Amino acid sequence: MYLLNIRDLYKSFGRIRALNGINLQVGRGVTGLIGPNGAGKTTTIKIALGLLKADKGFIEFFGLNPWTMGHRIKKKVGVLHEGVPLPEYLVVEDYLKYVAFFRELKEPKEAVREVLKLVGAERFKHRRIGELSAGMRQRVGLAQALLGFPELVILDEPLAYLDPGGRSELLDLIESLHRDRGMSFLILSHILAELERVCDRAAIIFRGKVIAEGSVRELAKKYQVTEYALDVFNPDLWFKYLKDLEVVEDIRLDTSKGRLYVKISDIRAFEREVHKIALKYDLYLISLRPRYGLLEQIYRKAVGDVSGEAQ
Repeated sequence: MYLLNIRDLYKSFGRIRALNGINLQVGRGVTGLIGPNGAGKTTTIKIALGLLKADKGFIEFFGLNPWTMGHRIKKKVGVLHEGVPLPEYLVVEDYLKYVAFFRELKEPKEAVREVLKLVGAERFKHRRIGELSAGMRQRVGLAQALLGFPELVILDEPLAYLDPGGRSELLDLIESLHRDRGMSFLILSHILAELERVCDRAAIIFRGKVIAEGSVRELAKKYQVTEYALDVFNPDLWFKYLKDLEVVEDIRLDTSKGRLYVKISDIRAFEREVHKIALKYDLYLISLRPRYGLLEQIYRKAVGDVSGEAQ
Protein backbone atom coordinates (compact mmCIF):
# COMPACT_ATOMS: atom_id res chain seq x y z
CA MET A 1 0.00 0.00 0.00
CA TYR A 2 1.24 3.47 -0.89
CA LEU A 3 1.46 6.13 1.79
CA LEU A 4 0.14 8.61 -0.77
CA ASN A 5 -1.49 7.57 -4.03
CA ILE A 6 -2.55 10.21 -6.58
CA ARG A 7 -4.00 9.33 -9.97
CA ASP A 8 -5.17 11.50 -12.87
CA LEU A 9 -5.33 14.71 -10.85
CA TYR A 10 -6.50 17.85 -12.66
CA LYS A 11 -6.86 21.41 -11.44
CA SER A 12 -7.41 24.71 -13.22
CA PHE A 13 -7.52 28.27 -11.94
CA GLY A 14 -9.69 30.06 -14.47
CA ARG A 15 -8.05 29.51 -17.85
CA ILE A 16 -4.77 28.36 -16.32
CA ARG A 17 -4.32 24.59 -16.13
CA ALA A 18 -2.21 24.05 -12.99
CA LEU A 19 -2.36 20.25 -12.90
CA ASN A 20 -2.68 18.22 -16.05
CA GLY A 21 -3.20 14.61 -14.97
CA ILE A 22 -0.77 14.18 -12.06
CA ASN A 23 0.11 10.59 -11.18
CA LEU A 24 2.24 10.19 -8.06
CA GLN A 25 2.82 7.25 -5.75
CA VAL A 26 4.79 7.77 -2.55
CA GLY A 27 6.03 4.72 -0.66
CA ARG A 28 8.13 4.35 2.44
CA GLY A 29 11.47 6.14 2.41
CA VAL A 30 12.52 9.66 1.52
CA THR A 31 11.04 10.98 -1.73
CA GLY A 32 11.91 14.28 -3.38
CA LEU A 33 9.23 16.10 -5.38
CA ILE A 34 11.11 18.50 -7.63
CA GLY A 35 10.25 20.96 -10.32
CA PRO A 36 10.42 24.67 -11.19
CA ASN A 37 8.23 27.28 -9.54
CA GLY A 38 4.69 27.02 -10.88
CA ALA A 39 5.07 23.37 -11.91
CA GLY A 40 2.29 22.24 -9.57
CA LYS A 41 4.12 20.81 -6.56
CA THR A 42 2.38 22.84 -3.85
CA THR A 43 -1.02 22.71 -5.58
CA THR A 44 -0.80 18.91 -5.70
CA ILE A 45 -0.10 18.67 -1.97
CA LYS A 46 -2.78 21.19 -1.03
CA ILE A 47 -5.36 19.15 -2.92
CA ALA A 48 -4.11 15.92 -1.34
CA LEU A 49 -4.51 17.47 2.12
CA GLY A 50 -8.01 18.70 1.37
CA LEU A 51 -7.06 22.38 1.31
CA LEU A 52 -8.05 22.78 -2.35
CA LYS A 53 -10.64 20.94 -4.39
CA ALA A 54 -9.53 19.17 -7.55
CA ASP A 55 -11.45 19.36 -10.82
CA LYS A 56 -11.12 15.59 -10.95
CA GLY A 57 -8.80 12.81 -9.82
CA PHE A 58 -8.20 10.14 -7.19
CA ILE A 59 -6.28 10.58 -3.91
CA GLU A 60 -5.60 8.30 -0.95
CA PHE A 61 -3.39 8.57 2.14
CA PHE A 62 -2.70 5.13 3.62
CA GLY A 63 -5.67 3.82 1.65
CA LEU A 64 -7.94 6.49 3.19
CA ASN A 65 -9.92 9.22 1.43
CA PRO A 66 -8.69 12.61 2.74
CA TRP A 67 -12.11 14.21 2.24
CA THR A 68 -14.00 11.68 4.39
CA MET A 69 -11.29 10.22 6.66
CA GLY A 70 -9.26 13.32 7.45
CA HIS A 71 -9.51 12.74 11.21
CA ARG A 72 -7.64 9.45 10.84
CA ILE A 73 -5.11 10.79 8.37
CA LYS A 74 -4.11 13.74 10.60
CA LYS A 75 -2.61 11.27 13.10
CA LYS A 76 -0.43 9.72 10.40
CA VAL A 77 0.71 12.79 8.44
CA GLY A 78 2.70 15.85 9.52
CA VAL A 79 3.03 18.86 7.22
CA LEU A 80 5.25 21.91 6.90
CA HIS A 81 3.61 24.30 4.44
CA GLU A 82 5.66 26.89 2.58
CA GLY A 83 4.89 30.47 3.51
CA VAL A 84 1.93 29.75 5.80
CA PRO A 85 2.11 32.25 8.71
CA LEU A 86 2.23 30.96 12.28
CA PRO A 87 0.13 32.67 14.99
CA GLU A 88 2.44 35.52 16.01
CA TYR A 89 0.69 36.23 19.32
CA LEU A 90 1.37 32.76 20.73
CA VAL A 91 4.41 31.62 22.69
CA VAL A 92 6.27 28.86 20.83
CA GLU A 93 5.74 26.18 23.47
CA ASP A 94 2.02 27.00 23.84
CA TYR A 95 1.51 26.86 20.08
CA LEU A 96 3.06 23.40 19.89
CA LYS A 97 0.89 22.22 22.80
CA TYR A 98 -2.21 23.33 20.84
CA VAL A 99 -1.01 21.33 17.83
CA ALA A 100 -0.32 18.31 20.04
CA PHE A 101 -3.85 18.58 21.49
CA PHE A 102 -5.35 18.82 18.00
CA ARG A 103 -3.52 15.64 17.00
CA GLU A 104 -4.76 13.91 20.15
CA LEU A 105 -1.28 12.91 21.33
CA LYS A 106 -1.29 10.92 24.57
CA GLU A 107 1.60 12.79 26.23
CA PRO A 108 1.56 16.26 24.64
CA LYS A 109 4.04 17.89 27.03
CA GLU A 110 6.66 15.21 26.44
CA ALA A 111 6.01 15.28 22.69
CA VAL A 112 6.55 19.06 22.61
CA ARG A 113 9.70 18.84 24.71
CA GLU A 114 11.15 16.19 22.39
CA VAL A 115 10.57 18.01 19.11
CA LEU A 116 11.81 21.33 20.51
CA LYS A 117 15.09 19.61 21.28
CA LEU A 118 15.24 17.84 17.93
CA VAL A 119 14.89 21.01 15.85
CA GLY A 120 17.07 23.19 18.08
CA ALA A 121 14.24 25.44 19.28
CA GLU A 122 14.55 24.95 23.05
CA ARG A 123 16.37 28.22 23.56
CA PHE A 124 13.42 30.31 22.33
CA LYS A 125 10.47 28.17 23.42
CA HIS A 126 9.21 30.90 25.80
CA ARG A 127 9.25 33.67 23.18
CA ARG A 128 6.30 34.81 21.10
CA ILE A 129 6.39 33.62 17.50
CA GLY A 130 6.06 37.20 16.27
CA GLU A 131 9.42 38.05 17.86
CA LEU A 132 11.32 35.31 16.01
CA SER A 133 13.54 35.53 12.94
CA ALA A 134 12.52 33.74 9.73
CA GLY A 135 14.97 30.92 10.47
CA MET A 136 13.59 30.45 13.98
CA ARG A 137 10.01 30.37 12.67
CA GLN A 138 11.02 27.71 10.17
CA ARG A 139 12.28 25.58 13.06
CA VAL A 140 8.95 26.02 14.86
CA GLY A 141 7.15 24.95 11.69
CA LEU A 142 9.38 21.87 11.49
CA ALA A 143 8.67 21.09 15.13
CA GLN A 144 4.88 21.06 14.61
CA ALA A 145 5.28 18.83 11.53
CA LEU A 146 7.28 16.29 13.55
CA LEU A 147 5.02 16.26 16.63
CA GLY A 148 4.08 12.70 17.53
CA PHE A 149 6.51 11.34 14.92
CA PRO A 150 3.91 10.69 12.18
CA GLU A 151 4.45 7.95 9.62
CA LEU A 152 4.68 10.44 6.75
CA VAL A 153 5.98 14.00 6.93
CA ILE A 154 5.44 16.37 4.00
CA LEU A 155 7.90 19.25 3.90
CA ASP A 156 7.36 22.08 1.41
CA GLU A 157 10.68 23.92 0.90
CA PRO A 158 11.97 22.99 4.38
CA LEU A 159 15.45 24.40 3.72
CA ALA A 160 14.11 27.90 3.11
CA TYR A 161 15.26 30.55 5.61
CA LEU A 162 17.82 28.20 7.18
CA ASP A 163 21.52 29.05 7.13
CA PRO A 164 23.97 26.41 5.79
CA GLY A 165 24.48 24.95 9.26
CA GLY A 166 20.74 24.73 9.82
CA ARG A 167 20.24 23.03 6.45
CA SER A 168 22.85 20.42 7.25
CA GLU A 169 21.29 19.78 10.67
CA LEU A 170 17.85 19.31 9.12
CA LEU A 171 19.12 16.85 6.51
CA ASP A 172 20.91 14.88 9.25
CA LEU A 173 17.67 14.86 11.26
CA ILE A 174 15.64 13.54 8.31
CA GLU A 175 18.18 10.77 7.79
CA SER A 176 18.16 9.76 11.47
CA LEU A 177 14.34 9.85 11.80
CA HIS A 178 13.99 7.65 8.74
CA ARG A 179 16.71 5.26 9.90
CA ASP A 180 15.86 5.06 13.61
CA ARG A 181 12.09 5.60 13.68
CA GLY A 182 11.06 4.38 10.25
CA MET A 183 9.46 7.74 9.37
CA SER A 184 8.95 8.57 5.70
CA PHE A 185 9.28 11.98 4.08
CA LEU A 186 7.99 13.70 0.97
CA ILE A 187 10.15 16.77 0.40
CA LEU A 188 9.24 19.54 -2.05
CA SER A 189 12.36 21.52 -2.87
CA HIS A 190 14.32 23.22 -5.62
CA ILE A 191 17.65 22.92 -3.75
CA LEU A 192 18.62 19.73 -5.54
CA ALA A 193 22.24 19.40 -4.43
CA GLU A 194 21.24 19.22 -0.76
CA LEU A 195 18.08 17.20 -1.38
CA GLU A 196 20.26 14.59 -3.05
CA ARG A 197 21.84 13.80 0.33
CA VAL A 198 18.70 12.24 1.77
CA CYS A 199 16.41 11.12 -1.10
CA ASP A 200 16.24 7.54 -2.28
CA ARG A 201 13.37 8.30 -4.68
CA ALA A 202 12.37 11.31 -6.76
CA ALA A 203 9.48 12.54 -8.87
CA ILE A 204 9.84 15.42 -11.32
CA ILE A 205 6.87 17.72 -12.00
CA PHE A 206 6.89 19.90 -15.09
CA ARG A 207 3.97 21.84 -16.58
CA GLY A 208 1.46 20.17 -14.29
CA LYS A 209 2.51 16.57 -14.95
CA VAL A 210 4.88 14.06 -13.36
CA ILE A 211 7.35 13.45 -16.18
CA ALA A 212 9.71 11.09 -14.32
CA GLU A 213 9.43 9.01 -11.16
CA GLY A 214 11.49 6.25 -9.55
CA SER A 215 14.52 5.54 -7.41
CA VAL A 216 17.40 7.96 -7.88
CA ARG A 217 19.48 5.05 -9.17
CA GLU A 218 16.82 4.09 -11.74
CA LEU A 219 16.47 7.67 -12.90
CA ALA A 220 20.24 8.11 -13.15
CA LYS A 221 20.37 5.04 -15.37
CA LYS A 222 17.47 6.22 -17.54
CA TYR A 223 18.73 9.80 -17.90
CA GLN A 224 22.37 8.96 -18.31
CA VAL A 225 24.72 11.40 -16.62
CA THR A 226 27.05 12.57 -19.39
CA GLU A 227 28.45 15.97 -18.35
CA TYR A 228 31.55 15.97 -16.18
CA ALA A 229 34.01 18.49 -14.79
CA LEU A 230 37.73 17.80 -14.58
CA ASP A 231 39.93 19.84 -12.27
CA VAL A 232 43.50 19.52 -13.53
CA PHE A 233 46.97 20.97 -13.65
CA ASN A 234 48.06 21.97 -17.19
CA PRO A 235 44.49 22.33 -18.51
CA ASP A 236 45.74 23.29 -22.01
CA LEU A 237 47.57 19.98 -22.38
CA TRP A 238 44.60 18.01 -21.06
CA PHE A 239 42.37 19.77 -23.58
CA LYS A 240 44.78 18.89 -26.40
CA TYR A 241 44.80 15.17 -25.56
CA LEU A 242 41.10 14.80 -24.68
CA LYS A 243 39.38 16.72 -27.49
CA ASP A 244 39.87 14.04 -30.15
CA LEU A 245 38.84 11.02 -28.05
CA GLU A 246 35.99 9.02 -29.54
CA VAL A 247 34.00 9.06 -26.28
CA VAL A 248 34.18 12.88 -26.01
CA GLU A 249 31.16 14.55 -27.61
CA ASP A 250 31.98 18.09 -26.51
CA ILE A 251 34.68 19.80 -24.45
CA ARG A 252 35.16 23.29 -23.06
CA LEU A 253 38.17 24.79 -21.31
CA ASP A 254 37.99 27.23 -18.40
CA THR A 255 41.59 28.33 -17.90
CA SER A 256 40.74 30.67 -15.01
CA LYS A 257 39.67 27.69 -12.88
CA GLY A 258 41.97 25.06 -14.35
CA ARG A 259 38.86 23.10 -15.28
CA LEU A 260 37.51 21.22 -18.28
CA TYR A 261 33.81 20.60 -18.95
CA VAL A 262 33.30 17.43 -20.95
CA LYS A 263 30.25 15.74 -22.42
CA ILE A 264 30.91 12.05 -22.92
CA SER A 265 29.16 8.95 -24.24
CA ASP A 266 30.68 6.36 -21.88
CA ILE A 267 32.05 7.22 -18.44
CA ARG A 268 33.98 3.99 -17.92
CA ALA A 269 35.71 4.24 -21.29
CA PHE A 270 36.46 7.90 -20.58
CA GLU A 271 37.99 7.08 -17.17
CA ARG A 272 40.27 4.52 -18.83
CA GLU A 273 41.41 7.07 -21.41
CA VAL A 274 42.06 9.70 -18.73
CA HIS A 275 44.21 7.22 -16.81
CA LYS A 276 46.23 6.40 -19.94
CA ILE A 277 46.79 10.09 -20.76
CA ALA A 278 47.90 10.87 -17.19
CA LEU A 279 50.48 8.05 -17.28
CA LYS A 280 51.70 8.67 -20.82
CA TYR A 281 52.18 12.44 -20.52
CA ASP A 282 52.87 12.65 -16.78
CA LEU A 283 49.84 14.85 -16.16
CA TYR A 284 47.96 15.26 -12.88
CA LEU A 285 44.21 14.97 -12.43
CA ILE A 286 42.79 16.60 -9.29
CA SER A 287 39.18 15.41 -9.64
CA LEU A 288 36.63 14.00 -12.06
CA ARG A 289 33.00 14.50 -11.07
CA PRO A 290 29.56 15.16 -12.55
CA ARG A 291 29.34 18.77 -13.69
CA TYR A 292 26.05 19.14 -11.84
CA GLY A 293 24.66 17.19 -8.92
CA LEU A 294 23.08 13.87 -9.84
CA LEU A 295 19.50 15.03 -9.22
CA GLU A 296 20.12 18.22 -11.15
CA GLN A 297 21.38 16.31 -14.17
CA ILE A 298 18.39 13.95 -14.03
CA TYR A 299 16.10 16.98 -13.80
CA ARG A 300 17.80 18.79 -16.68
CA LYS A 301 17.59 15.75 -18.96
CA ALA A 302 13.99 14.86 -18.07
CA VAL A 303 12.79 18.43 -18.62
CA GLY A 304 14.91 18.75 -21.76
CA ASP A 305 13.34 15.60 -23.24
CA VAL A 306 9.79 16.85 -22.56
CA SER A 307 10.55 20.37 -23.84
CA GLY A 308 12.04 18.89 -27.01
CA GLU A 309 8.97 16.73 -27.63
CA ALA A 310 6.70 19.78 -27.26
CA GLN A 311 8.53 21.72 -29.95
